[in-house]
Amino acid sequence: MPTRANPMESGLVNRPSQVERKVMCTRYQDCLDEAIRQNWVSFSCRKCRAYQPLELDQTEWLADSLACLALMYVAELHQQFKQKPRGGIVLRLQRLRSRQCLLGPG
Repeated sequence: MPTRANPMESGLVNRPSQVERKVMCTRYQDCLDEAIRQNWVSFSCRKCRAYQPLELDQTEWLADSLACLALMYVAELHQQFKQKPRGGIVLRLQRLRSRQCLLGPG
């Protein structure tokens, strides 16, 4: 099995589902870096034999999920960030953090 990431260049696509990527691979960041170095429009993991699955614990999965949620929120509602925030997800995350501090680790 190869020890280095080996992404393939991929052309423009109409739908993200047309590109095969293994985003839960320990080497995915290396593939992104290679695509940037090569100035590729896109890349695929279709023929990669160096796949190494990520092993995350429950806390890491939760942190990753919250980061993805925050990214989607910002991407969809970026215009509203020009105004002063009045609650929303920031307030909810602060409340969640304070509850976790009060409850302790689960």
